[in-house]
Amino acid sequence: MSRRRIFAPLLLAIVALGAPGCREDPEAHPNVLLITVDTLRPDRLGAYGYDRIRTPHIDRLAAEGALFENVISDTPWTTPSMSSVMTGTYATVHGFKSTNANRLAQENVTLAEVLGKAGYTTAAVVGSFPLDAVFQLDQGFQHYDDDFTTPIWVMPGHEFEHIESEFFESPDRQRFFTLSKALNDSRREDAEVTDAGLAWLSEERTGPFFLWVHYFGPHEKPDWTVAEERRELRRVGMYDPDTETIDREVGRLVEAVDALGFAENTLVVFHSDHGESLGEHGLVGHGQLLNDATMRVPLIMRYPPRIARGVRVSQLVRNVDIFPSVLDAVGIASDRELSGETLLPLVGSPAARGI
Repeated sequence: MSRRRIFAPLLLAIVALGAPGCREDPEAHPNVLLITVDTLRPDRLGAYGYDRIRTPHIDRLAAEGALFENVISDTPWTTPSMSSVMTGTYATVHGFKSTNANRLAQENVTLAEVLGKAGYTTAAVVGSFPLDAVFQLDQGFQHYDDDFTTPIWVMPGHEFEHIESEFFESPDRQRFFTLSKALNDSRREDAEVTDAGLAWLSEERTGPFFLWVHYFGPHEKPDWTVAEERRELRRVGMYDPDTETIDREVGRLVEAVDALGFAENTLVVFHSDHGESLGEHGLVGHGQLLNDATMRVPLIMRYPPRIARGVRVSQLVRNVDIFPSVLDAVGIASDRELSGETLLPLVGSPAARGI
């Protein structure tokens, strides 16, 4: 029996019985749920006007909160982009450039550290090796789940094995290790990510929580068992089906949060780290070009006490705006200079509707 089937009855029992520590005082600091979907383009979601597939759960989240139509990531690569989100500063400030050469320096102050000092329980469930704890984005998280189970890359004749995550100061050694890791336990299925997030949510705790859930989503999964002339077509062809899959998983996660009684007192932030070229400028992938396909990302926020339903914001906003927006929502002032600005003034009044 799958882990998913085992866990579902457990969650239903928790909801039915009212798990201790799960109900929140409406006057307390709100919980924060940050949902990151790797490599997700906004123009592949129904809420952003795409009609070739159905993404009802993400669309519903947008209808219940605010959708930002023009959002830019400061870098088209997972680890530096998420470093920007977690520090509220551009990559030129926090200094992370490449998983082949860098870790997030400890002198950076992360969102998890700020919230942890304010009394939040902090946890993360990440779906792929570029966010492994060895790169030090785990700063401030009391629980950091980076348990990967399957390869990012599939190579004919390769025998899968567990490789303990490491970071080498030598860029050449680190580059070789990253390639080896990609061929082994370097990601996990989106359903496994949801299961791990739901398991953590079911635990007894008091006070507000900050939970970051990262899905590998529609990220390309190179398969060298496929004939060379068909590889790029396959990668492009898998994008929409993988997006439908991630919509279901996001739905499972958000519905569980709501069922546990957190809906009214939880800021939900849904976004992507970067986009994906699907043939634009002759590229299938990301990290090589700075264009709309790789730099534009979705951003949706839901928090009923502060964010009006159905708001659409057209002005340009950035991934570094997430950090100050969270601090604004939870009522914590930043004691340092940030690259971003809070977005809540754009979405908190009826006048914001239709922007």
